[in-house]
Amino acid sequence: MSHRTARLAAAAALGLAIAVGAGLAPTLWATTGSEARAADVNADAQIKYRKSVFRAVGGAANNIAAIMKGDVTAPEGQKAKYIAVLAAAADPALIETAFKPDTSGQGTEKTTVSGKIWSDFDGFMAKARDLEKAVAALSAKGEDAGFDDMKAVFGTCKACHDAYRER
Repeated sequence: MSHRTARLAAAAALGLAIAVGAGLAPTLWATTGSEARAADVNADAQIKYRKSVFRAVGGAANNIAAIMKGDVTAPEGQKAKYIAVLAAAADPALIETAFKPDTSGQGTEKTTVSGKIWSDFDGFMAKARDLEKAVAALSAKGEDAGFDDMKAVFGTCKACHDAYRER
């Protein structure tokens, strides 16, 4: 299996796991085309889905950082595996699917996303592509990636949070 095929398979598996974990698999499979209309989406389920996507991103990123800082002991190759998980989870297509339906003001699920995401969706997606680029640079180094490489990833997270997250 080629590296690209393996990455696509990992992204598909991660997306399915996120959808099933958030209880959205039937909703996602029932939609046609690449975008679900907000009227067709259960707002609470969509918000849970978004949270699951970013738990995957944050979990992988935090595990990579812990390995890099020496906070945990991991077998050879473990860091590269977490980097592959991060690369799959940080795919802008997954992020777009998670945020494309505008659920602002809908549902009862607690969320910290700003309505600015939907009024500046192109800017938001540019931040997602910045994350993808930083993760690609990290991926290119694999086991040789250092904490400075991870700081670049965390920098893209912070830039997006500062612009599109409410506290």
